[in-house]
This record gives sequence, C-alpha cells and structure tokens, in this order.
Amino acid sequence: MISTEWRRIAVADGEMDVFVARSGKDNAPSIVLIQEIFGVNDHIQSVVKGYAEQGYDVYAPDIFWRSARKVSLSYAGDDMQTALGLLKATDEEKVLADILVLRDVIAAEQSNGKCAVMGYCFGGLLTYMAAASGKFDAGVSYYGGRIGDREALADSITVPMMFHFGEKDSHIPISTIDMLQRKFAGRSDVSIYVHPEADHGFNCSVRASYHEAAAARAAELSKDFLANVLA
Repeated sequence: MISTEWRRIAVADGEMDVFVARSGKDNAPSIVLIQEIFGVNDHIQSVVKGYAEQGYDVYAPDIFWRSARKVSLSYAGDDMQTALGLLKATDEEKVLADILVLRDVIAAEQSNGKCAVMGYCFGGLLTYMAAASGKFDAGVSYYGGRIGDREALADSITVPMMFHFGEKDSHIPISTIDMLQRKFAGRSDVSIYVHPEADHGFNCSVRASYHEAAAARAAELSKDFLANVLA
C-alpha cells in the first residue's frame, strides 16, 4: 500500500515543498520526478503514484516555490499563460541546486541508496542537467526543451540515460536529437527514442497532444530501464 504526503525541505534560500509517494517496501530505490511547467498537478501526482506502485519511493519537487507554492495548472487558456510566466521567472540553476539538495536528503534517508531523476518538458531539461551532476544513478528525460542549448553538459553525463521525444514535436528541433545521438554514440547505456506520430506532451493523458500508443511504449521502456539500473 503506497502512502503520500507533502513535506518541506530546507534549500539554500528557503524551503521547498515536495510531493512524496512511498512504496511501502523495504530498501526501495528512489526517483526524483520533475514536473512540467504546470506544477505538481493531478497528472504529475498520478505519475508519481504510478511509479510508487512499481516499488519506488518517488519525490516530486515543487520547483516554482519561489514564485508560487504548490502550483497546479491545466494545459490551456489562462493557465498556459500563467505557466509560461512562471517558467520565465525561474532561475534554472537555482532549481537545479534545489534538486541536488533533495537528492542529498534522499541519500540520508534511504537505505537502498539508488536514485534516478526523471522529468517531463521543462523537467526533461532539468533531468538532463541533474544527470550531468553525477549525483544520480540514472536519468529519464521526456521531451526536454532547450537541451540543445546545453550541449556541453552531455560530456559530463556518465550514468545510464533514456530520452523520449515525439516525432511531431515542433518545440524541439531535430538538431537536438541529432546532437544527443552524436554525443552518446557508442554508449550502450544511453537510449534515444523518437516516437512516431507523437507530439510534445504525448505522455500526459489530459493534454490534447496525448498519444496513447507512444505513452504506453515510452512507459514500458522506462519501466524496464529503471528496473535494470536501480536494481
């Protein structure tokens, strides 16, 4: 039986809220799961709980806490504009620092010790950045925007990685995928998947861009990947 709670952890300049779902299993590995720009909303909480049901203790940091706490937005209209405003006001390096503090907190609390980072959209970029820190055991990035602007970070990623992109995602240039394929050529522990007919946000069942087949395929690949690297 999984359990969920909101908790706060101290970071460099305040306290960050974190939504936590615990698997209830002894020696469970962990996942830091990073939201889209729409907050730790009902969808993200459902994803967190889904991975907890697979046997992980999962932590979803409220990355916009400096601007607004526990943001929970929908995917269109005024909420979309609010989300874009929050993104614009966010310092990526401060958020990365928060994520690394959370990783240290998990390391101090968890007897298993292994922890992956996983994220969607803006969270996919932050996953890429966090993986380059060397503090995580693996990373899974879904349609991370602006990864292509941080090409040099790829050289610092030594842990297993999985990337998911949509074939029809106009937000992410093909040059980003080409760069990743070039940077990780020869790395058997790094996989880059471009899902046919899928658009940005294809994993989210409450978005207009949801693609059931791509979401299912990516979920199965991610499940197997995490089971292998966090065993």
